[in-house]
Amino acid sequence: MAIDLASALAAGKHALSEPEAKALLEGFGVATPRSAVASSAAGLASAAADLSPPFAVKVVSAEGAHKSDVGGVRLHLEDAAAVEAAVQTMPTAEAYLIEEMAPSGVEMVVGGYRHARFGPVLMAGFGGVLVEILDDIAFRICPINRSDAEAMLAGLKGAPLLSGYRGAAPVDRDALIDVMMALGGPEGLLMQHADTIAEFDVNPLIVSTKGAVAVDARARLEQAPTEVPRDAPDLSALLAPNAVAVAGASASNIAHGNLYIRQLKAFGFAKPIYPIHPSAETIEGLKAYPSLTALPESVDYAYMAVGPKAAPDMLAAANGACLLYTSPSPRDLSTSR
Repeated sequence: MAIDLASALAAGKHALSEPEAKALLEGFGVATPRSAVASSAAGLASAAADLSPPFAVKVVSAEGAHKSDVGGVRLHLEDAAAVEAAVQTMPTAEAYLIEEMAPSGVEMVVGGYRHARFGPVLMAGFGGVLVEILDDIAFRICPINRSDAEAMLAGLKGAPLLSGYRGAAPVDRDALIDVMMALGGPEGLLMQHADTIAEFDVNPLIVSTKGAVAVDARARLEQAPTEVPRDAPDLSALLAPNAVAVAGASASNIAHGNLYIRQLKAFGFAKPIYPIHPSAETIEGLKAYPSLTALPESVDYAYMAVGPKAAPDMLAAANGACLLYTSPSPRDLSTSR
């Protein structure tokens, strides 16, 4: 099934049905269950002869509502008679989808959306019908590489479930990352169709010990604007600061500020770094200054690892001229209650 998204948009279509979204996925190498589409219960029962049970049957719709919420999904159907009977209890639809059920595994969600300023953004996390309740999702700006995908998975609260939990076998992590790359990699679906796809969700993606299968998928279509919205925030000071001030570094010990300076250096930040300290002359080999107002130039970004007593004066000295990030110690948090 060839999907011409530009033509679909031009014709006024703003969403893809599940079969259409899956056909798009297959073009990027993502596995989907063997399936067939029919317009009647009898047609589905006939199609079941070419598939292997157990079956799943769903209404075909491009609407945004969850099919399971409106009774549009039936699972674990063992034969053609069960398929035909199930359709009789489902909402009336122009078409129905029958497919082989995927092997059991961990239910994930992988997808993304087009951000007004950053472009395609990939999401990945734990999915299924509880995706909103679990709220265990990671995001990355596209394109990603495999290391990015690994980091996204490692940051999930449920990450141990992927590695084998309480005796369970580990899932096929490579297959999961393959799907993430198929959507968010340099040649991925979100990058290739950035001008036409506003949102794309695979939920659930069932990841087992032997692969990953996209069990459901949806897409929302919208032509990308030709210009960045004028009200989009300017994040250049955050993403490419001209200089960084660091308050809370120590001349004699290792504090949060010292670690941040070392991280900036390790990352290769080549712009000026100004430690702020009331009395030290140098910190981490850099000239220190007693306050933000004593700096030789304005800075775009200030990292403050100071306690609540010092924070108000530091904020007042910034006078809104820079972005500030505070990282108090646990001791400071306890004294601020």
